[in-house]
Amino acid sequence: MKIKVGDWVKVECLENTIGRVTKIDNLGVHVYIGKPIIRLYTGDFIKYLIKLPIKFKPFEINRNLQVYETRVIKGHKYPIQFMSTDNNFAAFSYCKKGVMFGTIGSRQCVTRDQAKDWLELQYATMIAKERGLI
Repeated sequence: MKIKVGDWVKVECLENTIGRVTKIDNLGVHVYIGKPIIRLYTGDFIKYLIKLPIKFKPFEINRNLQVYETRVIKGHKYPIQFMSTDNNFAAFSYCKKGVMFGTIGSRQCVTRDQAKDWLELQYATMIAKERGLI
C-alpha cells in the first residue's frame, strides 16, 4: 500500500506508535507522532511504517478558535468529548448525557493547530486500539 500525506500510519520501530504523515520529500516521510517535533523516516526506516485503515472527519476550529466536539467510538460505553481552549490547552474526556465526567488525557500545546493535531492523534489512537490495529 502506498503511503501519502494525511495517512495514519503505525511506526513499528517505535513500539507501535501511531502518527500522521505530514510531508513526503526526497529525504523521506515526515510523521507527526505527538511530540513537539516531527519525526523523519528515511531509507530503511520507511519499511517500519504501516498504513492504517483509519479515516475520519478532521476536527474543526470554531469561530472562537477552539475545538469542541463529541464523538462516539464503537465499543466505548460513553461518547468521548474533545476540546481545546483559547490558551491552547487540549483535553479529551468521557461524556455522559452531554456532561463531562472523567478526563482521559490532556496537554498544553504551543498553538491551537498543535492542540487540534494532538487531539486528532488521540482520537486515531483510540480508534486503532478499538480495532486491534495496535
